[in-house]
Amino acid sequence: MKLPKTVSIGGIKYSVKEIKELRDSDNSKLDGVINYNKLTISIEADMSEDMKYIILWHEVIHGILNQSDIPHKENLVATLGYGIYGFLRANKMWWN
Repeated sequence: MKLPKTVSIGGIKYSVKEIKELRDSDNSKLDGVINYNKLTISIEADMSEDMKYIILWHEVIHGILNQSDIPHKENLVATLGYGIYGFLRANKMWWN
């Protein structure tokens, strides 16, 4: 199972990239990040495939909530990322 090259969030296409040693501007390690200006989602390359998809869902949820201007907390986004991925996998609704 490979990550998609692009995803569409609210009609806006984001490119999805795997990056080794993904870090923020403070040099802190990141598992994933969405950049609304560059329309990219970056995922840490050195993770299991399951974790990559969980993080992808996490960043997509950030994108959806950001477009809707809905304030949100990181723990809610993390819970939804794990929950959606788990639901899709358990119910065999996952793409190959």
